[in-house]
This record gives sequence, structure tokens and C-alpha cells, in this order.
Amino acid sequence: MQVTERFRRKDFGHMEIEITVDDPKTWTQPWSFMVRLKRSDDQVYEYACHEGNHSMIGILAGARAEEAKTNAGATRRPQAESMTAIQKVKSNGFMSL
Repeated sequence: MQVTERFRRKDFGHMEIEITVDDPKTWTQPWSFMVRLKRSDDQVYEYACHEGNHSMIGILAGARAEEAKTNAGATRRPQAESMTAIQKVKSNGFMSL
């Protein structure tokens, strides 16, 4: 298999990434796709599947509760700094711990 990536800066505010995959053992002909990007002054986040982020609040809350049980020998509320991290996820949808 051969993967070819071509990065083209169309102008100051635009870029194209063209990816071609060639694998004669798998496909009858090479195939390509293009990603067009536009300049932004916003923060850039990694492009990745975020389905896990929807459950992150519960995962973090559960983990903090387990830590609290282990550390105190009894149930208690998660630590304040952990709650702040969970609230951050709720407010902006991103993990920024």
C-alpha cells in the first residue's frame, strides 16, 4: 500500500490536503479524498472522535468517587479540584485538565 499526501497552500487563508491511497491488492484503482482548511484565529484542537467525551463526566466522577472511598475508607464527595475539571468538561465540551 502506498499513501500519498499533498499539502497545497491555495492562498494566505486556505490550504488543501489531498490524500491518495493506492493498494492494488485491495482496490481495483487508487482512490483519493481532499480536506480543505480555512485559517482561523480560534484555538485548534486535534481532530478525533469525541464520542468518549460524552461519557467523560461520568467516568471522571466515578473515578473520583472510587479514589475518595479508597483514601478515606468511606464514601464522600469528590475533591473540589476534580469537580472543577468535570464542570469544565460540561461547560466547553473539551478536556482541558
